[in-house]
Amino acid sequence: MKALITLILTTLFVAACGTVPAHDKPDVHRVISITDTQEACGIVPVTMVYEDAQGQRHELHYQVWANGCSGN
Repeated sequence: MKALITLILTTLFVAACGTVPAHDKPDVHRVISITDTQEACGIVPVTMVYEDAQGQRHELHYQVWANGCSGN
């Protein structure tokens, strides 16, 4: 009986894990826009708007070190 329960739970776990794709990189087919940081100084938020291979639009938010500081 324990073996049957273990088998069922393992099967459900494998089925659940198999339906979620594991990606370490976004599916960027075409970049639409990226926040301009030329005038910014220090760590600033950036948004990249892109389309994936299926044509759906996504926004990726991250931070960058901008080098627009005058006098440095």
